Amino acid sequence: GAVDGSRLVLVFDLRRLALTASSDKTARLWSTASGECLRVLAGHERWVRLATFSPTRPQVLTASYDGTAKLWSVAHGVVRW
Repeated sequence: GAVDGSRLVLVFDLRRLALTASSDKTARLWSTASGECLRVLAGHERWVRLATFSPTRPQVLTASYDGTAKLWSVAHGVVRW
């Protein structure tokens, strides 16, 4: 489940996914159908303060208190940029 410090960022998109940003330095992709965590997006050095879905591609953008932003592949959970 979600850890303490998690913040719900977006409840639903067309892929039936939810996205959370957390104080544990990760963002997580969730299935809205099952509630299962599908991907843990780890790589920031401090809290993830913002996460959002791309409106046109299967990607997630995260921003952290470490001063970085990362663009992630939804399918693979890896940093694309």
